[in-house]
Amino acid sequence: MRETKAAIRYAKSLLSLGKEKNLLGDFENDFALIQSTCEENRDLQLMLKSPVVKTDKKASILVSIFGSHVSETTHSFIKLLCQKKREYLLADIAKAFHQLILINKGIVDAKITSAVALDQELKASLSSKIKGEANAVELTEVIDPSLIGGFIVRVGDKQVDASISTRLAELKRKLTDNSFIAQI
Repeated sequence: MRETKAAIRYAKSLLSLGKEKNLLGDFENDFALIQSTCEENRDLQLMLKSPVVKTDKKASILVSIFGSHVSETTHSFIKLLCQKKREYLLADIAKAFHQLILINKGIVDAKITSAVALDQELKASLSSKIKGEANAVELTEVIDPSLIGGFIVRVGDKQVDASISTRLAELKRKLTDNSFIAQI
C-alpha cells in the first residue's frame, strides 16, 4: 500500500498534535494497532475503499472495531476522517505515521530480501553498516527463493540489488542485445 500525499499530511498533523499534547505514545500504540488490523484484514481494507458502503456504516464499523482499544483522541480522529469522507486513507495514515515515528526516534527502516534466512551475525553486521548516524535500525527480513542467491537491501527510497537472479537477467539482456552480438 503506497502512502498518498493526503495520508502523509494527516500523519504529520497527528505527529505534531501528539508532540504538542504529549500523546505520542498513545498515538504510536493506536496507529500500530490500526495498521496491523488493516494489514491482516483484507475485507476491512476493501470495505473502507468501497464506494458502495455508506460513510456512516463505515464509521460505525470502525468504532466497533477500534472504539474501546484506542484513545479518545484517536477515536475522534477516526470520526473526523469519516466526516470528511477520507476513511479510505486510514491504513495509509497509520503506515505513514509509523514511518514518521521511526524518523522522529532516529530509527532507520530497512528491508532485506534474500534467498535463504540470514544468520544473526550477518544481520548484526548488515545493521551496523546501515545504521550510519541513526540511533538504531529496524531490519525486516523477507525470504524469496526466486532470487537464487545474494540479496536486495532497501533503505528508504534507496535499493541495492545484489541478487543472482538480477545478474542473470542482466546477462541474458546483454547476450540478446544485437549490439553485443555485432561486437563478437
